[in-house]
Amino acid sequence: WELCIADGGSSFSYIKEVLKQYSQNDDRIKVIYLNENLGIVGNSNKALSISTGEYIGLLDHDDVLAPFALFEIVKVINKEEDVEFIYSDEDKITEDGNRFAPHFKPDWSPDSLRSYNYITHFSVFKRTLLNRIGNFREGYEGSQDYDLILRATEKAKKIFHIPKILYHWRVHSNSVSFSSSVKLYAYESAVKALNDHLKRINIEGNISMNKENLGLYQPEYKINRNEKVTVIILNFQSKANIKKVIENFISKTTYDNYEIIIFCNKGASKYNYNFKKLKKIKLAEKIDLNYINKYISENVKSNYIIFLDPNIKIITENWIEKLLELIQRQDVGVVGPKIIWRKNKIHNTGVIVGIGNFFSYAHHNHPEKYPGYAVRVQVIHNVSSVTGICFITKKRIFEEVNGFTTKFRECFYDIDFCLKVRRKGYLIVWTPYSKIYYSGRNRFTAKDPERFRNDFHVLKKEWQNIKVDPYYNVNLNRKKANFFIIP
Repeated sequence: WELCIADGGSSFSYIKEVLKQYSQNDDRIKVIYLNENLGIVGNSNKALSISTGEYIGLLDHDDVLAPFALFEIVKVINKEEDVEFIYSDEDKITEDGNRFAPHFKPDWSPDSLRSYNYITHFSVFKRTLLNRIGNFREGYEGSQDYDLILRATEKAKKIFHIPKILYHWRVHSNSVSFSSSVKLYAYESAVKALNDHLKRINIEGNISMNKENLGLYQPEYKINRNEKVTVIILNFQSKANIKKVIENFISKTTYDNYEIIIFCNKGASKYNYNFKKLKKIKLAEKIDLNYINKYISENVKSNYIIFLDPNIKIITENWIEKLLELIQRQDVGVVGPKIIWRKNKIHNTGVIVGIGNFFSYAHHNHPEKYPGYAVRVQVIHNVSSVTGICFITKKRIFEEVNGFTTKFRECFYDIDFCLKVRRKGYLIVWTPYSKIYYSGRNRFTAKDPERFRNDFHVLKKEWQNIKVDPYYNVNLNRKKANFFIIP
């Protein structure tokens, strides 16, 4: 290793004495002395200019690397072909050396990165990658590392996350790690970097600052309002109040270019509701997955399909718009909303697979107004699966994965569908800005226990190779997806 330090014209003589002593005693320590302070961007680029390593890691002047940090980095470099960007987990450290607040991160999650800089430290870049994208840029002071990470992840051949704490972020009164209000200009720089990022990747939209939660950002993507959306209500429960659902849907939904198809058991026309008066609503008096697949293939002409449980109420009136913002991206295959249920608690923020008996609802039964450290419930992020209570997909993707797997009877077809979509290389996205209320039972139980056991067996057999969810750190609770640290 080599340690490259830029002294930005420090006025304290002892600093130069310390630097000189260390660099003379160890030729791996290299120092460049500047006549003036060029700022964090200028100073950092000067330090980069004297580096010779094939890979470059970033260390702030007051932070600490774990003793094994470089060993873990080199293990990845030796094992992973074409790896160009590596990041690790981190925690914070007080001025007297006490460590706290571990941050156990997901694997590469592009939607999370557009919502907040979840990567930060310890970031390691291959030199050839930096040569392609350039070093730190003027005009992004305070978020110069965020800007660099965005540009690097756009171009990196392979991104790798090490789920170990390799970096300790120092907390003191002048650090953002102590208070987000210390460097307000940093958040303005972040917004600038994020919007530059959207332009580079040719996505029309805008990313703004969350003023209530500094450090969090809200992407809003341009949508094509001419797109018709087919809303499919899958009514496996014959007692659902369809009339109430439809009236709520119509009165609370601002997006008006839609049609509704209700799949239900034969005889469901007894719902005492005159569907014929509503041209946007069709009734399909049969509900099994094979029939649903065939019906969609032959009758649905829309590019976008929303699957909906009948036991819902709309909370955010622009809920369809917020789903469309994300699903209209080329790289996205499924989008799910924030689902609230009993006593205004969170039903789920997506589904985590590979834990518990096979899967777990993320943040299930946690209060909606969750403590501030639960960043995930406040931002758009990537997940392995969402639920059939509500999700949107593209018709072409539905057909690409051959629709719902017909081995399922009533349960788990939604998780299976999302995993099939992910296997094709598409992203699954969860958003807090589209919100609905669910009043039904737990969907992962069935009236007929035998059906439940059959469907669960099918799911586990099909996806038994999944041992780790890329969006749920292995250091977190393995019994349920509450994002707490393993005791």
